[in-house]
Amino acid sequence: MKCIECSKWSPKDAREMAQYGYGLCAHRQKWHFISAETSCEKFAPAPAATVAARVRYLESRSPRPKSAESSLRPPEPWSNVSRETTDARTPSAIPKSSTGQLALS
Repeated sequence: MKCIECSKWSPKDAREMAQYGYGLCAHRQKWHFISAETSCEKFAPAPAATVAARVRYLESRSPRPKSAESSLRPPEPWSNVSRETTDARTPSAIPKSSTGQLALS
């Protein structure tokens, strides 16, 4: 019972937000974008053909590469940041005196 399966939810009405898996709901304000993965108590089932068409539509607009998992899942935060880079804030980058204590400048 997710919004993508509800007859009151529409990704096409959301335009640019559809690429992120959002749509508009007939039960909400016109500017309130709802995720395809959201569920609510006002669920009204949409025909299976409509749900399949929505999945294809959202996947075709998604800027993310297709994967075995749901393509509607948001990307992991910092997924494009290399873990091997040294940040100036890491303990190894803080100058220390010969006694091992922090050097104050």
